[in-house]
Amino acid sequence: MIKTILSVICAALVTFNAMGANRQTAYMSIEMVRASQETGTAYVKPVGSIEIKNTSCSSTDLYAISMSDSHFPTLYSTLLAATASKRQIRLWISDLPGDCLVSRQRIRVVDVKY
Repeated sequence: MIKTILSVICAALVTFNAMGANRQTAYMSIEMVRASQETGTAYVKPVGSIEIKNTSCSSTDLYAISMSDSHFPTLYSTLLAATASKRQIRLWISDLPGDCLVSRQRIRVVDVKY
């Protein structure tokens, strides 16, 4: 059941234009997913170190997604499903200069490894 849900979510992600999302991370396990009403941002902490894909972002502790992004519900639910099922993910990070959230690298796409 979870595999079917993840397949549908991933298919939906492929259909939208991920402008600036051409820098992929390696597949990784997720240590923590946090949503902050205060900053309007959801954060992802991988097991291990953060890969630097956008050198204009100064914080290197977490990746980030804006809660105001029109695709936030899809991206966030994909991350939660992957975390709950202990699946590895690969992130596509915006490499546009200055395209950071709370100084962190902005997630544009989430892939789940089956």
